[in-house]
Amino acid sequence: MSGGASLRLIGDYVAPMDEALSVHSPGFVDVTDGRVAACGPLSGAPLPPDGAVVSNVGGLVMPGMINGHAHSAMTVLRGAGEGLPLERWLSEVVWPREGRLDPDDVEVGMMIGAAEMLRNGVTTSNEMYFFPEAVAAGVARAGMRAIVGIAIIEGLARFGTPEAQLEAGVALRERTLGNPLVEIALGPHSGYNLGDDTLRSIRDEAIARDMLIHIHVAETPTEGDAVTARTGRTVPEHLDDLGLLDARVLAAHGVWLTESDMRLFAARGVGVAHCPGSNGKLASGIAPVRSMRAAG
Repeated sequence: MSGGASLRLIGDYVAPMDEALSVHSPGFVDVTDGRVAACGPLSGAPLPPDGAVVSNVGGLVMPGMINGHAHSAMTVLRGAGEGLPLERWLSEVVWPREGRLDPDDVEVGMMIGAAEMLRNGVTTSNEMYFFPEAVAAGVARAGMRAIVGIAIIEGLARFGTPEAQLEAGVALRERTLGNPLVEIALGPHSGYNLGDDTLRSIRDEAIARDMLIHIHVAETPTEGDAVTARTGRTVPEHLDDLGLLDARVLAAHGVWLTESDMRLFAARGVGVAHCPGSNGKLASGIAPVRSMRAAG
């Protein structure tokens, strides 16, 4: 709401997600000019401002949830390659089909994904996909928030070199500065797909422009074998050696992180979106969330 308009929501339960994990039953939330102005137990609520809209919505009122790692435009590929493990699913099914997608497909796919998320209480998504302008357009049309990661990947010639993808991502970030719903991030596919020089360039741009790096890490037990054979390090250790972890980093999956990797991520302030649904569907394993939390 804007222009001084006010809204009061009354819920059977209001969970503001504060440090105390408070739950108010019944509770209220006051919204003014599109921002939460107050919340708490209904018994202690002040009188609503003159002209405020009061809506007894019932149920649970809480902040919108966040999808920490998504390729939502892939809703248009849903059902393809069922039952395959990750490597075969990507190489035999997903990448050939992605090579035929166009921006309209991606925008529609993002809108479908956004509708499904909004229906289930997710109001912000951390995306990584091709045709990022189309992803951002789908987000805007749906009216949700998103971090739109520029997919940077080696081996898909249609989208240019990784260097060209990085350049395009930085340019899109400059064009969208100030957009209240969309933040542009850098989405290098992984430490095993991209070369060291490319990863260093991504690091430099991310630090210089305070851009989030959104990257797949340790999704399967063998994906980092080539990096380890070449460098003697795990992929997280290799990324740290390149300075990538000096930026703001969110790692997707993290199923096969070692104890040392977890301590390294904690020391560098790296977040992990562990994606249990995806990991289960592709039989990638179960992320050691308890160990991650213990590591900090």
